[in-house]
Amino acid sequence: MKKLYIFTTALLMLAGTFTSCTKELDDVGLNASSIDAAKKEVGATNGNNTPRVDADINLGFSPATQMIGNTVTITLSFGTNAPSNGKIHLEQATGVDGEGNTIWSLVEAYEVIAGGAYTHEFTSNVAGTFDFRAHYIAQGNNGFSNTFKYGSVIYTEDCVQNMTATVVEKELIGTNMYRLKVAFTLNTCKDYSDVHIQGGLTAKVSNVSVSENGTIRKKTENDNYTIYWDEASLAKGTKTYYVTFDKEIKGAGMVTGDWSAKTPDGSVVASTEGAYFNPAE
Repeated sequence: MKKLYIFTTALLMLAGTFTSCTKELDDVGLNASSIDAAKKEVGATNGNNTPRVDADINLGFSPATQMIGNTVTITLSFGTNAPSNGKIHLEQATGVDGEGNTIWSLVEAYEVIAGGAYTHEFTSNVAGTFDFRAHYIAQGNNGFSNTFKYGSVIYTEDCVQNMTATVVEKELIGTNMYRLKVAFTLNTCKDYSDVHIQGGLTAKVSNVSVSENGTIRKKTENDNYTIYWDEASLAKGTKTYYVTFDKEIKGAGMVTGDWSAKTPDGSVVASTEGAYFNPAE
């Protein structure tokens, strides 16, 4: 993975000037309201005269809000409609042209393989909102259209102690059945000892797995799960915990319960309501 660092020369970013393959930008990102409406390049048909379909792109940020000087991991992957070839580009909004259209600059290009996931580390030394898009470029008559997915990451100057829950990967594995990967990101503004991070999933989930050192407890009567991590020493900064599970989902809603991080005396370090998922998005 390459690291992309932002330094404080706003004119370079607005001029779209890059001095190396790890492009140096230096300005706050454009406000999300200035992003062009999502556009899809439509190739009318493939070689069999069948309408092309959009690739189902996942574009995730972990965490989605970060303190300046720290890293955000950007992940690109595919869900249900997943191509096995072509290219996927990670692009960043770096300004506007004379007609007011967003200028998208290439950050990284990846060759698509079946089941592939692609990550990039982004860091900013200035506060602001930074806008990105994933751009899938179809190869030949493979049945897919050129497709875009948009997202943003926010950098703050001051430390914000919080916890977030975000669905970072999705896959349709059967009728209304999804495999989801949820990132629980804990941001702390000082060092802590003996922190207990715990939360639950909604009822009737299966095939649950967790990231390193996590513990799973199952309530057999309703296939509900409690999951936790114990951190003997938690340094100031950001740490992310992952949970993957299968669940039948017929509409938008919460797919995990509430989560919290607490010290032995019961003091709450941070908490979150849980992860929201909309299968239509």
